[in-house]
Amino acid sequence: MAATERGDAGRVDYLDGLRGVAALAVLIGHSWLMFSQPISSYHVTDGVAALPAVLLKIIGHVSNSNSAVCIFFLLSDYVMADFGQGTLLSFPAQMVRRYIRLAIPILMTSSFAYLLLRFGLFRNAEAGRLFGEWAGQWYQFAPSGPSMVYEALVGTFSSGSNAYNPNLWTMHPELLGSFYVLLINAVAASRRWRMTLYACLIAYYLFDYLPLFAVGALLREYEIEVRQLDRFPGAPITLCIIGLYLCTFPDATLGPKLQIVYPLPEFNLDNARNWHSIGATLLLIGVLTSRAAQRPLASSPAKMLGRISFTLYLIHVPILCSLGSWLIVALAPYGYTPAAAFGLFVTFFTCLVLSTLLSPLVDGSAVSMSRKLGRRVDELMADDKVPFERLSSQYPPPVAP
Repeated sequence: MAATERGDAGRVDYLDGLRGVAALAVLIGHSWLMFSQPISSYHVTDGVAALPAVLLKIIGHVSNSNSAVCIFFLLSDYVMADFGQGTLLSFPAQMVRRYIRLAIPILMTSSFAYLLLRFGLFRNAEAGRLFGEWAGQWYQFAPSGPSMVYEALVGTFSSGSNAYNPNLWTMHPELLGSFYVLLINAVAASRRWRMTLYACLIAYYLFDYLPLFAVGALLREYEIEVRQLDRFPGAPITLCIIGLYLCTFPDATLGPKLQIVYPLPEFNLDNARNWHSIGATLLLIGVLTSRAAQRPLASSPAKMLGRISFTLYLIHVPILCSLGSWLIVALAPYGYTPAAAFGLFVTFFTCLVLSTLLSPLVDGSAVSMSRKLGRRVDELMADDKVPFERLSSQYPPPVAP
């Protein structure tokens, strides 16, 4: 596939594939924490001593879900910038469309988590006592339908509320970043002005996730120039390798680092986030300019992951904390390794299968409704102008004396 070839509805196949691989990395990272927290935190126990400790540490680094989130943010507003410049919708209609696109899948998957909690199907507290505290920190409250609906439709966007789904913390920066990028494209007609406004956005939120949205939009603005890097042999793939390396940097909460792989000072969460942001940016630039990287990402399995990526991202934690926790509790008498291995295998593929089955409903309905409501907003705005226009035609303006 050529570098600029787009699939259905203007989508870029290999960028969909990259999004899918990032969603898979989040699933792997959270599954690793769920079933193997002693490994992922680098406190290797006797129960896993038969496995090479170094390999386990590297796997824990590679499945870095925070880096995958940085990739999501970059890709999100790479697409938003493209949409903002190409759409005929007004800015209010664009924002309604974006909100609906996010809110409907969140409401559906939060309702799923609510039902699991309502009927006592979460056993993550017990699993947490057996396999580590990560699993046990979620869903320790009484369910409330109104509070779940409020969180899904308002709270997660306004304050990052995420009681019914820990992954919802990303929705506050997601909607805010989309707002900024769509607004900038609505008010700034020239690329120079847009670049200036993006630079202001980066400077204002320098040590946060929001600069990633501006960077993603800038990569779309300067896509032609960025692609010129392929004239330098080896440069694109080198950027991919460096980006991947930076994306695997751990943070201090994960304990001692593997110094052979990371001969660097201690990381804290904010510092690790900065490295992840840089790494994700370099990786995206490399993918945009490297045909070698684009080919596997445009493959059928990668594109399939891209199609289910949002549903997979939203639904996997409730599945881990219900089915995964039940497997841990049920298999714990047989020992740590069998419980972790079998539980990880079954839950991992259950997440993939359910995401594939539910994605047309969860994601497809959101896309369809967001498009309809976006158009409807502009139709209503146009209708509001009709009475005034008719009144003006009946009563022409007075002639100046």
